[in-house]
Amino acid sequence: MNSAKRLASALVFASATAFSIAAYAQTGISTLDRALSLLPSGEHQERDRDRDRRRERSPVVGMWITSLYLGAFTGPGSQRVDLAIQQFSSDGNELMSSSGSDPRLGNACFGVWKDLGHNTFKLRHIGWSFAPDTGINDGTAYLDVSFTVSEDGKTYKGTFTSTFIDLAGNVVPEFSGEGDVLATRFEVDGTGRVQVMGKALSVKSLSPASPPKRRSC
Repeated sequence: MNSAKRLASALVFASATAFSIAAYAQTGISTLDRALSLLPSGEHQERDRDRDRRRERSPVVGMWITSLYLGAFTGPGSQRVDLAIQQFSSDGNELMSSSGSDPRLGNACFGVWKDLGHNTFKLRHIGWSFAPDTGINDGTAYLDVSFTVSEDGKTYKGTFTSTFIDLAGNVVPEFSGEGDVLATRFEVDGTGRVQVMGKALSVKSLSPASPPKRRSC
């Protein structure tokens, strides 16, 4: 009798185990199928590769010496608020090192760019700002730029809007503004000189604007 009970129990256990394994296998296959269905299709993958190829060949990719002017650039006498080293990467990211802001208050900005076609681009970047007296973060600076790269790929020009937002989320007008942006490509075979206001000047000889109380980029 005990042997019969043990045999019955064993059969029940074996049946339950087999059912559990089958259920697990079925669930696993369903989960795998669902996961595979979320993978990019061949068409999507080719589209992504095409986008990456366009970015690699984009005329904006590379390093630039960039000047920002408050209001319209009208030649000599225009109020330059920043002179920066700017790097556009083929992955859609951008980096700017600003000479118009004290490094202790934050002078590095990070951005993302988008190709709008016909050598025209849109850039949005962001940087932290720090209080001069405490060194504590006191806001965020945003820079939105629309610009066009020249046909020879040596220069670009456009317009920008700079917006400073304090920790309470308020726009601070005295640290915000808009104007023109002009840039010259910095090249490995170049001489380290940039074309500014119609005259070739050494980068070292350019006098950047007086550092503002808050960052300009």
